[in-house]
Amino acid sequence: MTDATVGEALVRALSAGMTVRMRQVGPHRITTGSIAKLSSYGPTYTLGIKPNVLAPGDDVRSTLYGGGYGGVAGTSFAAPLVAGIYALVGEARGTFDPAILDSVIMGTAEPQSWSHSHYSQGAHDLISVAQQGAGLVKSWEAAHATTLVAPASLAFNDTANRASSISLSIKNTANITVQ
Repeated sequence: MTDATVGEALVRALSAGMTVRMRQVGPHRITTGSIAKLSSYGPTYTLGIKPNVLAPGDDVRSTLYGGGYGGVAGTSFAAPLVAGIYALVGEARGTFDPAILDSVIMGTAEPQSWSHSHYSQGAHDLISVAQQGAGLVKSWEAAHATTLVAPASLAFNDTANRASSISLSIKNTANITVQ
């Protein structure tokens, strides 16, 4: 948490193109590279990816019943954040087509490693897709992505009903040719 004066100074610095580095201290630091122990993970019964993306949901700073602030946890915090990101990305892109939103949100997510976790086997061990989906959601990148991949994820299924082939579409929406 910071006050308005510091926030306004940060906005001015960033607007001027400056690089801003901040060191977080205190019990409510933003962390990455770890998944909450309460998180569920996939795959689905058809071998689909679940979760689709990661979002903050553990030790989230929030108001508390009876007043004050504190750290709270659960999908009750991650899910509304992701829903809000879908809404903002849809507004920025001018479409609320679920396939397009899934494509850009999952396609721009950042895969996470165990590097900051007690589960780490090495410096850059990636967390399994079954536990993180496409990775940590990146809203700005999703709003400005120029490559659309559909479907956003593939589920091959291991049953007698699996598809014999799956089509994949890649579309460039940029104003320049991709080589």
